[in-house]
Amino acid sequence: MLLTEQAQEILAIRSVEFRQAIDSLRHTATALAARSEEAEESSRRDGLTGLDNRRHLDTVLLSEFAAALREAGRSASCSLTSTISSG
Repeated sequence: MLLTEQAQEILAIRSVEFRQAIDSLRHTATALAARSEEAEESSRRDGLTGLDNRRHLDTVLLSEFAAALREAGRSASCSLTSTISSG
């Protein structure tokens, strides 16, 4: 009987250790997901101005033109302007 009690105690300790490990992994996964989202956002924005960059523009244009092609009768157009001032 003593062996059975020791086995149960070991199983209880291991169970607690596994729960703690799982909680730690969940916390790490949440932190990684947040960092990944921050990195994704950072890759879409210019670091100096904070404006969306060319990669983001390309992604949005592709998405919008693909949506326009899927929908019958919907037209799409795009106009880009650039102003450069020297002063």
